Amino acid sequence: MVPFHQYQRYKMVEIIFNGLNLQEEELNILEVGANEHKNLEKFLHKKQIKYLDLILAPELLEDPSFVEGDATNLDFPDGEFDFVIGLDVLEHIPKNKREAFLNEIERVSKYGFIISAPFTNHGVEELEERLGFFFNFLYDGDILWSKEHRENGLPEINGTLNTINKFIGKSVNFKHSSSILFEKLMQMEFKSGLNPKASSYWKAINQYYNENLFFKDFDDEHSVRNFIIYGKNGFESKIQRVPSLIKDLTRTMTKEDEARLLHFEQTINFMCLQKVEELEEKQNNHSDVHLQIYWNENHGFNENDSYSMVLNKQQSIYEVDLDLVSDSSQVRIDPSPKGCIIKLLEVELFDQAGNRLNNYDVQSNSFLRLKDQFIFLEDDPQIIFESKVSPIKRIKLIIQYINDDLFISDDIVNQLLEIKHIEAKKNSILEKIIMRNKKYKNETKNLKIKKNEYEEQINELRNQLVFEKENTKEKTMKLDAELNELHKQIELLKKVNNDVRNENDILIEKMNTRIVRLSNKIYKFIGKLRGR
Repeated sequence: MVPFHQYQRYKMVEIIFNGLNLQEEELNILEVGANEHKNLEKFLHKKQIKYLDLILAPELLEDPSFVEGDATNLDFPDGEFDFVIGLDVLEHIPKNKREAFLNEIERVSKYGFIISAPFTNHGVEELEERLGFFFNFLYDGDILWSKEHRENGLPEINGTLNTINKFIGKSVNFKHSSSILFEKLMQMEFKSGLNPKASSYWKAINQYYNENLFFKDFDDEHSVRNFIIYGKNGFESKIQRVPSLIKDLTRTMTKEDEARLLHFEQTINFMCLQKVEELEEKQNNHSDVHLQIYWNENHGFNENDSYSMVLNKQQSIYEVDLDLVSDSSQVRIDPSPKGCIIKLLEVELFDQAGNRLNNYDVQSNSFLRLKDQFIFLEDDPQIIFESKVSPIKRIKLIIQYINDDLFISDDIVNQLLEIKHIEAKKNSILEKIIMRNKKYKNETKNLKIKKNEYEEQINELRNQLVFEKENTKEKTMKLDAELNELHKQIELLKKVNNDVRNENDILIEKMNTRIVRLSNKIYKFIGKLRGR
């Protein structure tokens, strides 16, 4: 069953797709910031869905439905997907990358996208702060998503819409999830985590919300979540009818609903109170709960080389200042025989001369370690301190027991697993960054070498160009001189040619004159001969 706070988001996407007559269409969809549960395909049918997240577990990388990638810099061509879905993702993205996120999901979508997020309106930040205080009171820790919201800051609705309005398409938005109801249900979820037997009842409450309260959970003045639907390439006009569709589906909370919610809350409180009383009785009946410190004389840890302190169940903070019987390179602390949550408020190690040791390693079999806080889900918890310089002679310790008998529901275990998963993601990201830095360092070194080679080639070409330019200049000057000389010779030839032509004309004229004279003489001579 999908928890109510996830059901709110995915059910709304289903409603939107139904309103746009897309439920039966075979579409290619990308969900960014998706979780490993593939919830979207439970609400959208006949869809080819890709689930993208920044870091994926190794087993998910083998699933072709999952893609590892950065939603602010997607490695997909334009219009690769018909629609992009991003539900409660924007608030987990740093402020300086949110515009890039919107640009990217717009770029890779063919017809548009749907996003949801808690925005800075109607007291959402104050609501999350109250929930954070309540969760910390119960579990001495932070809500994972609330912590990330504080670190990144909730997005601002007008700024987000201004960015979207620069796109070629159109958008509409509406609100859902009453802040009053959301806070009440989240508090019930937190309290149910105190008693594993309450988890089944909590799932039944979720079921009741999903079936009976979802369409009554609208409050324009005090809403936790805004939905933004963006359409383009023919969907601009279609999305305009979504707000009226949502309004038609809206129902009013009845007195019976309010009475049931009150009954749910009272029942959860009763179940948790019963569990607390059971724990107190169990703790009072056990006098063997103790803290034990072992030291290792190079032949392993054993009961003979240990110190034990009985724990008083009415006390949560203990101070230990212990001189070890013999020097030891390792000291092991067993805070309890069974699972517990502890915080090391102070740890000091000293050598034989009384000098404080600062160079030591810390190892544990804890399920999760958050700085100085250790969460042990299994029995026989252990924390080992190993000195890297001098043997340990004395240990000072102040330890706080957050909860010595750790009873938590599946929901809270899942949250702890998610925290551990996020820590693993961070470590994986850090390793990738280190590898990329090494790669970039090598590439930079190679580029520097290539740059020097290119600079040498450029200098050679520049010198060659200067030489060629000078050589060309000399050749040009020589050619110019030869050309001028040639022009002079041509002009001389022209003059000689003209002179020859003139002389030729004169000779021809003289010849013609002589021919005429000679002809006349011949005619006269012939005439005389005829006269005789």
